[in-house]
Amino acid sequence: MSSQPDSMTAATDEVLMRSYQQGNLQALETLFARHARAVYTFFLYTTLSGTAAERLSQLAWLEAHKQRASFDGSQFLRWLLTISAHVRREHEPPAAKEHDNKASPPLPPFLADSPLDRALAAMADSYREVIVLHRLLQLPFDDIAVVLGATEAAVKSRAQQGYVQLAEVAQKAAPVLSANNSQPRPMP
Repeated sequence: MSSQPDSMTAATDEVLMRSYQQGNLQALETLFARHARAVYTFFLYTTLSGTAAERLSQLAWLEAHKQRASFDGSQFLRWLLTISAHVRREHEPPAAKEHDNKASPPLPPFLADSPLDRALAAMADSYREVIVLHRLLQLPFDDIAVVLGATEAAVKSRAQQGYVQLAEVAQKAAPVLSANNSQPRPMP
C-alpha cells in the first residue's frame, strides 16, 4: 500500500506541483514516485550509461526543486523533462557529447542484446533523444519541441530519420531472426 494520502495519489501533477510550491513535501514525494522512472529512462537512453543516468537524474530533480517557483501550471512532465534536457547539456561529460556522428562507444549491457537496441544506441544523439521522448516516454511532438528547444518541424524530421534507421535495422534483422526461429523484441 502507498504511504501517500488518497488526495495525493488522486491529484494531478499540476495540482501536486502547486501544493509543493506552497511547501507540501508529500506532493514532491508523489511527483517523484510518478516520474523518477521517466527522468532516469531519458538519461539512460540518451547518455547510454547507467552511472551517468543516475547522476544526471539526481541533478535534474535538484534543479527542478531550485526552479519550482518557475513552474507556470502547465504540463508538469514537459516542464520536468525540459529541465532534464538542460541538465544533460550542462553536465554531460564532454566525451559523451562528442559521440554524435562518431564511432560508437561500447554498448552498455541493457542495449547490447538486440539489433534494434544496437541501432538505437548507434544513432546520432539528436535522433535518439527524439525517439526516446516520443516512443519510450510517449510525448507528442509539440511537447518534445518545447523540451528540446526546437521547432516542431525539426523534431518531426529527426523522428522520421530515427524511425527510418530503426526500420532499416529491423528489416535487415528479420531474415536472421526467422532463420534462428526467434522473434524480434519490440522496442520498449
